[in-house]
Amino acid sequence: MATAHKNIDRSIRDQIQYVHSTVESFGSQPENIAAFDVVCALEIVEHVSDLNTFLKGCRTLLKPNGSLFVSTLNRTTKSYMQAILLTEKVFRWLPEGTHNWEKFLSPVELEEVLNQNELSVVDVTGFVFSPLKQSWTAERDDSMNYIVHATHRTPESLEQQQQHTE
Repeated sequence: MATAHKNIDRSIRDQIQYVHSTVESFGSQPENIAAFDVVCALEIVEHVSDLNTFLKGCRTLLKPNGSLFVSTLNRTTKSYMQAILLTEKVFRWLPEGTHNWEKFLSPVELEEVLNQNELSVVDVTGFVFSPLKQSWTAERDDSMNYIVHATHRTPESLEQQQQHTE
């Protein structure tokens, strides 16, 4: 599907390369260390076995001050009801067991882990899916899904930040 999608637009076809790898393995290759301005980890952190290792791998890929975007499910009663009970058990849109509610993270918990991995949160935005409209909307409500924008802190970037505030 992804290959078919990139072939639709000839102007980008040769500029896109798909790689099947873990972020840890991909980030261990010298040419990929600090090689990216932006890394997106969307709807995946609630499925990884070692969140710290995963986020460290994402950070390794980022250039200094690069941006990491992480979207995930908040650990709330609402997310349990919608993501597990309705989506998996009632409507069966996803196989039962796809999500483990205990692996869902609140925005505060995710920020703590990001900080431990030299990543500073810039913004947290909730988003809500409308089944009737079949669309997502950015909201202040982060009780179900949310996305975090964080940047890679380096000693140099922290020094630059201090100089700007003085």
